[in-house]
Amino acid sequence: MKPAGREDGDSQARQRTPNAGARNRLAFVLAERVHAIGGAPKTARLTAEALAALGHHVRLYVTERPDAETAARLTSRGVTICTPPITRGSRWDLLQRQIVLWLWLDAIRLRPAFVHSTGLTREARYLLSLPALPPIYLHEITEALPHVKFIDPMIARRMHRAAALLATSQIIAENARRTYRFDGPIRILPLWVDPPPAVPPTVRSVGFAFLGRFDLDKGFAWLFEAFRLVHARRPDATLLVCGVGDEPAVRALAAGSPGITVRDPVRGAALEEVFAGCEAVVLPSLHEGYPLSLLEASARRRPIIATTVGSIPEVYQNRSCALLVPPRDAPALAAAMLTLLADDEPTRQARADDAAALFEERSSPAHVRTLLEALYP
Repeated sequence: MKPAGREDGDSQARQRTPNAGARNRLAFVLAERVHAIGGAPKTARLTAEALAALGHHVRLYVTERPDAETAARLTSRGVTICTPPITRGSRWDLLQRQIVLWLWLDAIRLRPAFVHSTGLTREARYLLSLPALPPIYLHEITEALPHVKFIDPMIARRMHRAAALLATSQIIAENARRTYRFDGPIRILPLWVDPPPAVPPTVRSVGFAFLGRFDLDKGFAWLFEAFRLVHARRPDATLLVCGVGDEPAVRALAAGSPGITVRDPVRGAALEEVFAGCEAVVLPSLHEGYPLSLLEASARRRPIIATTVGSIPEVYQNRSCALLVPPRDAPALAAAMLTLLADDEPTRQARADDAAALFEERSSPAHVRTLLEALYP
C-alpha cells in the first residue's frame, strides 16, 4: 500500500536521480505537520521550499496530510509530499512509525544526501533508532528547556546518531546541551519567514496585535492585564488576538475587557490587513524558541513588544524596533505599549526602518540561501 501521490513521487525521484552525482542532490525533510500557520508546521514548509530553491530534489515526509492549499504550494515548488497510507488511529504512534518506515526504505533505495528533521519529534526519535541511514540533522525549534511540554525526553539517548543538532540561536544551543546532555556537534540555523507580498505603509495606529498559538504559556493573563492598564490611559487603544488552540480559555481571560477582540487565525490577505492595521505586534510568552510572528512583523516594518525568553534577546536586544520586557510583568508590558503610542513621527519611522533592516539581516532570501548553502553544500 502506498500513500496518495506516492507513485508520481517515486517516478519523479527516479527521473531526477540517474547517477550518483544527481542522487547527492536528493534531500529528505521529516516533519509532524506542514502548514501556513504555526511555528513548527510553517518551519517545515519553509525548509522544504528553501532546499528546493537551492536545487535539491526534496521529498517531504509528513505524518499529517497537509491541507490542499499547502500541498499545492509545495508541489508547485518541486517538493514531493509523502504521507502515511493509514491516516487514522494514534495507538502505538502508528502514523509516526509508518512515515518513518517509508522514509527509511526510500533512503536505502534512493540514497539521499541527508535527512533534515524539523523538530526533535517522535518521528525523529523513531528515525534515529533505525540502521543504515544518511546523515541526520535535527533542527531544535523549541526553547530546549526541560519544562517545555514539547520536549521529548526519550530522544536524548539516541541523539548521538545525529550528524549534528541545529539550534536556532546560541542560547538554544546552550539549553540543548544541558537538556539533552548532547555532546555532539551543534550548528546554528536560525528560522526565517517569507517576504511579504507588499510592505504596508507605516500609518499611525492605536492597535496592537497578537499572532500565534492559543496556549496559556503565551502569557495571555499578563497581556490582558497589561492592556487593561493601557486602555485606562488610552480608551481608543485596541488589541486583536488571532490564533488557534485553546480559544475558550483565551476568551475567558479576555472577557469583559473593552478593546480586546479574539478571532481565528488569519492568513493571506487577512493577515496583511492585520499587520497594516496595527502599531506593533505583542508576544508576552513565558517561553519561546525563535518566534516567527516577530520576524513577520519586522518584514512589514512593524515594531515588536516581546518578553526576554528563548532566542528573543539574542535577536532583538539593542534594536530600536523592539521593546523587550520580563515575562509575567504586566506593568512593564503596559509601559511598552504606551511608549509606542506616545512616539513622535521621527521615532516611529526610525523603528520602522530598523525593523526592515532586521528582516533583511535575519530573514531575507539571500540570507537564508547563505545559511543553507553553508550547511548543505
